[in-house]
Amino acid sequence: MRCFSALPLCAGLLLAAAGSAMGQELRGAVDDQPPIDWSVALGAQVVHDSGGTHIEATLAPEVSFGGGGRVSSAKVGLGGKLALETDGTAFVDDIHANGETSLRPDAFTSLTGSLDLAVTQLRPGDSSLPVNTAIGPLEFTGDAKGTAKRNFGRFDLTATVEAKRFIEGPTTLDDLSTVDNSENSYWLGGASLRAGFEVTPALSVFAEGGAEYQAFDAPSTSLAVFLDSRTATLRGGVSMQMDSVLTGEASVGYGWIDYADGSLVDRPAWIADASLTFTPDPSLEIEGALNTTLGPSDTVAGDTDVDLTASLSSTYQVNPWLDLRGSANGSRTLTEGTGDVGYGYGFGAGVDLRTSRHAVWSGDYSYGHSFAPPGPATDTHTVSVGLKITN
Repeated sequence: MRCFSALPLCAGLLLAAAGSAMGQELRGAVDDQPPIDWSVALGAQVVHDSGGTHIEATLAPEVSFGGGGRVSSAKVGLGGKLALETDGTAFVDDIHANGETSLRPDAFTSLTGSLDLAVTQLRPGDSSLPVNTAIGPLEFTGDAKGTAKRNFGRFDLTATVEAKRFIEGPTTLDDLSTVDNSENSYWLGGASLRAGFEVTPALSVFAEGGAEYQAFDAPSTSLAVFLDSRTATLRGGVSMQMDSVLTGEASVGYGWIDYADGSLVDRPAWIADASLTFTPDPSLEIEGALNTTLGPSDTVAGDTDVDLTASLSSTYQVNPWLDLRGSANGSRTLTEGTGDVGYGYGFGAGVDLRTSRHAVWSGDYSYGHSFAPPGPATDTHTVSVGLKITN
């Protein structure tokens, strides 16, 4: 829980670092955008699922500021989301702080770094919690990432290091007793190296290898052993960039998870990843993503899950005042030892209406279906409306 109390300090360090970077007045043209952006979103939503119908109001303030030029840039953001249900129950859905910076020492080298901190709270009716939950646990997530890229003519090398900290607080039950969730808290560190070759100005091929280590705070309560593990991956793929119209990449490879405890079975898996951004004209943008992860099972103690997720979203600007949005997603989880397969899918549609320079009204509908053995399957319908006020 020390990370919860350290959140304001971490955010302050982010602000100080960004302020220092911007105060150096490095050479280069300064961005034309205002250095400070803020917004406040007011909303209401109705959620219908297996637990019934829930109605709530939300308040989501956001502020970000940054600056830079041709050589360096820095940006910091702070925000959150508060929810109030009709029975008077209040939730802190999300409090977050993030910062990012970039530096180009020369024409062939680029350095980037980011730090993301977030505190969220699970709802009592969350499917992962006991049915007699009174207060859901707080969850803290901190991610730090640094990347260095160097071009050597048609060849390039990219090195990435990443660290993550996750903490899940206790769950409070109806009788005011608590459930310790420290077995879900962990540290994670990883690094990867990618080598690319430019076949044509629009097409490149690459090979990438990576490794990470995950260490849990406490042993699994069901197995009485730590689920600490090492994961190694090796992949190859292609990337494409056609001006500002099409950007994307796709890769396939092999991963291996090696548990530190000898009583657990190490597992291999094929992995695939892809991303796509298609902008045929300024009024239409389509984005897609495919991702594979390998890690300890969420449903079978001591087993390994291979998670495959896919998403697709689009935005169409009908005119300067009206935007239409659409999205779809799907997931598949294979538990390797038992062969169990879980899945989920969903879709959504939304509209944004600008009634003034500083006000945007929105309306959204989304549907989600999910199944995780041994079941049952769940369906969720969500309808929301909101007003976002910006500077």
